[in-house]
Amino acid sequence: MKRYLVAILAIIISLPLHLSANNFPHIRTHGYDYWNLTKDLDQAKWLAKRHDWIIGAGINEAVYDAMKSANQNIKIMPYITYTTYEKNVQDWIKSWCAKNGYNFEDTLYHYYYDTEVNLISTNNPDKIVVKGYGGGSAKTIQESRVPSAWATYAFGLDKATGQITRLNINPSSRIWRAGYNAYTLNKMTINASAGKYADGVFLDSFSGTSHAGWDLHLENTIEFRNLGIRGREAARARARDDTVAAMKDLQSFLTSKIGRTIVVGPNIADIDYFYHWEKELFADRFKDYVGPGVAACVEYMTRAGSNTARVQRLKQAYDSMIGDGLVFFARNETSILNVSEEVNQFLIASHYLINNRNYNLMYHRGSASFYGGIPAGKLYATHWHKNLEYDIGTPIKRSRRDYWGDANTDRFFVFGTVTGNLDSLKNYTILGREYTNVLVLAKFGGKGGVANVGTNPTTHSLNGNYRLLQPDNSLGPPIKEITLGASEGAILIK
Repeated sequence: MKRYLVAILAIIISLPLHLSANNFPHIRTHGYDYWNLTKDLDQAKWLAKRHDWIIGAGINEAVYDAMKSANQNIKIMPYITYTTYEKNVQDWIKSWCAKNGYNFEDTLYHYYYDTEVNLISTNNPDKIVVKGYGGGSAKTIQESRVPSAWATYAFGLDKATGQITRLNINPSSRIWRAGYNAYTLNKMTINASAGKYADGVFLDSFSGTSHAGWDLHLENTIEFRNLGIRGREAARARARDDTVAAMKDLQSFLTSKIGRTIVVGPNIADIDYFYHWEKELFADRFKDYVGPGVAACVEYMTRAGSNTARVQRLKQAYDSMIGDGLVFFARNETSILNVSEEVNQFLIASHYLINNRNYNLMYHRGSASFYGGIPAGKLYATHWHKNLEYDIGTPIKRSRRDYWGDANTDRFFVFGTVTGNLDSLKNYTILGREYTNVLVLAKFGGKGGVANVGTNPTTHSLNGNYRLLQPDNSLGPPIKEITLGASEGAILIK
């Protein structure tokens, strides 16, 4: 059952730390708005009326006041780099070190031996050799600075001179922690005399220091050598511990300085990083740091084209939120601009599958390339979908078994599934969850990929009459069955 192509889609996200939602009773929402909002205060107000949190840049006092006038409970969160020492952050902390009598070099790692490193690149890693100081060919300590994993030829590395402008921080360094804490407080301060501060901060490039795929060989550094740390895995483990501990120190520092609980957490590209690719950094360590003010931002919880492997990630995320108390800010995206309404509802329904008090959700038309809207700077067509305003109610318990295998819960369940086909396009899992006002369904295809969206349509009987929610929140005619292809979903009104 195909519905209209929609030219206007939107983003949704939810609100953290057990705070009640402001704009809509059934969800907590956030906006991932990478745009200088100082250029359009009316748009800032529009966003504030639809979101509980705004994550982005360009939040000065005029924007702050405009948002507060539209929604007095709006929360604001800047987004800054963490393990990647950008040039502007370096300059700020260099000045801070000079004023406070510290040596800027003590905020960095340095190689003892000449070391070849792999840097993150779109295709194959960029390989460079950094000279070591003491046991290598560097004549000065500055020559031996460890680069950021993101210091590629495209960003932060001059191919002609070999000069590195993106450096890697040393999270073990107390001087770096103190300087970065001061820098972050400065970025969060809107008007100190008026008590105006941001409410949280997300830290980008969080995994670059310890990432196994783009190896910085920290075991070769002077700093770990002096600590008696030998071997690649031991160095990575220490870097992971210190990266997370420094984040917690930052959260405590900001909370004490600002005088209220401040939200701090890493930005994670995909939920796979949290539970698989960087499990040792995230899932394994964050359990020890869960508490007021600790959150995680996931750019891709689900996308158009997510396959059946994503189902297990949704279960793990739900368990972390309910069992461990972790707060997630999560974004679902259409990946491409023009998609059917079934795909829109797949992404919204996927959010509703794991919706709870610790879940802050965002629906986004397009991909990360369109964080700034379409056209650039205009967020109306990409950062909201009207279906998010429809009150779905609260989750209700079912006597039948859920995805976990337990009966009498309000968690998501398997509505239909086919597995075992050699042709993975024919495999699928449809997840469902019941709310007081709706039944939501989301079909995950066996193969995945944007090219396979809508393939393998299957028809399923419904237990009673339902009406399909339309793009304008009107209701379609009563139906007793639903047809869904891969990455298609439905919000069915009881």
